[in-house]
Amino acid sequence: MKFTFLFIFGITQSLLIKHKSDNNYLSLYAEGAFTYVKLTPDEKEAVDVTFTPNKDGSVFIKNSQEPNKSFDIADNKDKLIMYNFHGGNNQQFMVSMVDHRKFKIINNGQCLDYDAESKKILKKTCTNSESQIFDIFDKNSEDSSAATDLNNEKIRYNMNEIEPVYELYTDRQLPRKKHHRHHHHHHHYDYDYE
Repeated sequence: MKFTFLFIFGITQSLLIKHKSDNNYLSLYAEGAFTYVKLTPDEKEAVDVTFTPNKDGSVFIKNSQEPNKSFDIADNKDKLIMYNFHGGNNQQFMVSMVDHRKFKIINNGQCLDYDAESKKILKKTCTNSESQIFDIFDKNSEDSSAATDLNNEKIRYNMNEIEPVYELYTDRQLPRKKHHRHHHHHHHYDYDYE
């Protein structure tokens, strides 16, 4: 059975995003009128982003240094750019966990994909390709994935089989797994809200 983990973030700052297969960071570069997103091996050049939750479980991925700039799919076509924030559909992203430290970043049902030929991040049909797998983690603790750490207070996750369950982000505490003394209920999880 395949589960999708959908992450719902609170406002989460100082995140870096890495393209998993070649271990390079997302960074920005200007070309013509646009600021595109490319890859760099140098962490100092990586773009530091802030995830800001939107009402339906999607997030806006903003530039921490310039919060009025946001990841954006250019002209609603396919190239990922950093653009003035307006909150439209082409700036709304879903973050889906595929595996430990492996995420897909989705816009309007399509996945961000690193295109080695153009050296740009493009929006393409979601596949099982490694070129669509990213790691998202807190810059201040290199070993911690956004999935496991970000203070544990910033993230709630839902498991489902096909469609993501959208829930409004609330300020209540996150689900905590109860520690069962008896471990024979392998597939049974209880969440309690403190």
